[in-house]
Amino acid sequence: MDVAIVDAFEGMLEVIGSSGDGRLGGDDWDSALAAWLAGQHPVAAALAAVGGSAGSAGARVRLLAAAEEAKKALTGSEETSVEIRLVQGDAGKGTNHGGGGEGANGSEGGGGARAAAAAKSSVAAARSELARVAASAPPVAKVALSRQRFEHITAHLTKRLWKPLREAAAEAGVELADDGRGDDGGGGGGGGEEEKASSTSSSSSKKKNNSNDRYAPSPRRITRAILVGGGTRVPAVAALVERAAGVKPESGIDPEAAVALGAAALAGQLAGLGGAIELGDGAYAPDVHGRASGFD
Repeated sequence: MDVAIVDAFEGMLEVIGSSGDGRLGGDDWDSALAAWLAGQHPVAAALAAVGGSAGSAGARVRLLAAAEEAKKALTGSEETSVEIRLVQGDAGKGTNHGGGGEGANGSEGGGGARAAAAAKSSVAAARSELARVAASAPPVAKVALSRQRFEHITAHLTKRLWKPLREAAAEAGVELADDGRGDDGGGGGGGGEEEKASSTSSSSSKKKNNSNDRYAPSPRRITRAILVGGGTRVPAVAALVERAAGVKPESGIDPEAAVALGAAALAGQLAGLGGAIELGDGAYAPDVHGRASGFD
């Protein structure tokens, strides 16, 4: 997920700060929920075991699909029921992943063979468990899920948004209404304490300098927030953005349509189709800046 802070003036848009977490996206919410579901019902646990052992990709896909549907349902309601289905073939014979091959020496070849045998045994055990569950459980498992529970399950993912928000705000020279320092694990995984100390030091230095300069401008604040991308439909994500920006995100803009329109506009420019939109890399362009400033 990415964050961009944009300055809008005289019909121009300038990106003045950006950051992101390239390892965070909507699929992570699905995976976290799927892992939780696997601990709530024998059918889900058995599907997760089979899918995780590479015995059946379909089993894992269906568990993730059920999690995604529940995530979508909870964007508009406070609770939902997750349905997880067993289908014929889940407990069938798996693909043989054996064949250790010959290594550079005898020990490597033997190790490969042992690993292949262990993987095959794991698949067999998982399928055996799934067959046992299928024989004693209904083909459809239903698990009740509330939005509050979902937000608790995925809280560690939502908190990871604070770090790119703080980084983008620092680059843009913008003061957040709330920087999330009070949250546990504020910076997200990896380097959180270092990032926190660095950002706090930088913020303290700026405040100190501004306090000594009576002509220093007041801190800039965010005046509008726009959510782009399907992952931002998660209510907890929108709530965190509102908390950080201090303004309620725009509700009249479809997150998925915004992505499509942006991609279409860029594609049109790259194809030389022209139009009313001009793109720049931040360098000074007399014709563009002249019109915007009124000195053309």
